Amino acid sequence: MRMRRVVPAILIAEIGALAFLYLSFCHHIAGAYGFPLDDSWIHAHFARNIAEGKGIVYNPGQHVTSTAILYTLMLAAFYAISLKPIPDAIALGLLLHLGAAVLVYMISRRLSLTPVISAIAAIFFAAIPRLIWGALSGMEIPLYVFLTCLGIYWHIRYPWNEGWRAYLASFAFGLAALARPECAAFLVCSIADRFISYIRFDRTKISIPRFLRTLPVHLLIFAAVVAPAASYNTASYGKPLPPAFYAKTRSIDAGNMLGARIAGTATYIKESITASKRDNLLFCIMLLPGLIACVIASREQPRTGILLLPLGLLLIPAATGIAAPTGPHKSYSQLLMQHGRYSAYLCPLLSIIGAIGVTAVLSLFSKVRGAKPLLERSAIAAFAITVVLMLASANIMLAQHYSKEVGNINDMQVSLGKWAVSLPSDAVLAVNDAGAIAYFSHHRILDTVGVVNPEVVPYLNRHKNRNMGLMEYLRERKPDYVIIFPNWYPRIAARRDIFHPIRSIKLKHNVVCGGQEMVVYKPTWK
Repeated sequence: MRMRRVVPAILIAEIGALAFLYLSFCHHIAGAYGFPLDDSWIHAHFARNIAEGKGIVYNPGQHVTSTAILYTLMLAAFYAISLKPIPDAIALGLLLHLGAAVLVYMISRRLSLTPVISAIAAIFFAAIPRLIWGALSGMEIPLYVFLTCLGIYWHIRYPWNEGWRAYLASFAFGLAALARPECAAFLVCSIADRFISYIRFDRTKISIPRFLRTLPVHLLIFAAVVAPAASYNTASYGKPLPPAFYAKTRSIDAGNMLGARIAGTATYIKESITASKRDNLLFCIMLLPGLIACVIASREQPRTGILLLPLGLLLIPAATGIAAPTGPHKSYSQLLMQHGRYSAYLCPLLSIIGAIGVTAVLSLFSKVRGAKPLLERSAIAAFAITVVLMLASANIMLAQHYSKEVGNINDMQVSLGKWAVSLPSDAVLAVNDAGAIAYFSHHRILDTVGVVNPEVVPYLNRHKNRNMGLMEYLRERKPDYVIIFPNWYPRIAARRDIFHPIRSIKLKHNVVCGGQEMVVYKPTWK
């Protein structure tokens, strides 16, 4: 009981200290606070429109959702109170990250890990650099990680025969899918674990029809959660998923579909391992004994729900590669890009399975060597100190990188957005970064990537060279200004008979933007 009171206090102090570290570096290096990605300003723009009563729109009258509509709605609630997007997003992110860390401790205890090992798992989880970055990024990362942890906890806490409470996990995974579509795969893993548990422990006592009757309820609850967003998307532009999914998923030729899915699956599995090594190398080493211990526990202990952990760790990256094939080129993979913001669901799995692995190794060591408690405690202390030093070093490095990213976005996209306020109020801007420029300028924008303008995606996929497809789209829509990275669209930038540069911003040290230079063009449409 004492540890349950102490751990949250430790986590609050730890997360607060790490946030202070990142924000101090940010103030020193960037000179101002902000967001490390332009995409964060997309959420802020959506949230402001919702808070101001304009509805779920990006441009006035343009009904479209963000990738993480649940996060956008939560941010809108904060924005309606304070009207300050940066502190709102940071406060929300830190609260969600704290909640996820507490849940990691609760899950570990639920799986019968000792209070000390459970606390270590939660403390190390809270210090994973990309999660601190995510909590301060203004993105949906801490929300979908929190909801994933909540779903895992409810799955383990309430087995399949616990009545209505057994369906809470499906509800949580549905919410997680509204924050990150890939998290829908946790529902499949949850049902698979429950089915395996039923076959092993309950089929001789409970009829199969009784168990099978629970499955449609899980699916209906999940569908009820995600249906409003899917229906809104379908009514808005004809597809159920957020437009960013179709914009960022590479179009694959039908003849190469099988090869693309195999390549995508292999890439995602490989990079999930790479991401785990970056998060916590020693816990990554403990994954193998942890996975073995999970399988053994699932065979010996009825209805623990523990198989959800290895199923999620191994199958969800593979399922993502199948559902969103990256193609044969490694550059198309998004699992590791921007500090792995698309795969942060791996972090709680790594922390908990790693802690299980540590417990298994210590138990085996004790049996083989007859180790005394003092030696065991010394081993735990040495392990903990090593991880602390590694995480401290990694956080200092990422805090500096975070600060440079914020500086880049402030110097380029935020600066151009504020400059664009001086343009005619009815001017339409075609931009390849749709966040800060739209937020600060208040102009109608055409997103050349398709994240908030899904109608551009068919044009981009129509040609092997996307420059040609975009040029066709621009000729039809005739925006008043075009603000792009010339290195993204060299053929368009070279057409000086149409596109006349009137302003540009060039970064001295670019660490996050799509190009070192962004140029404003005034087009002459014939």
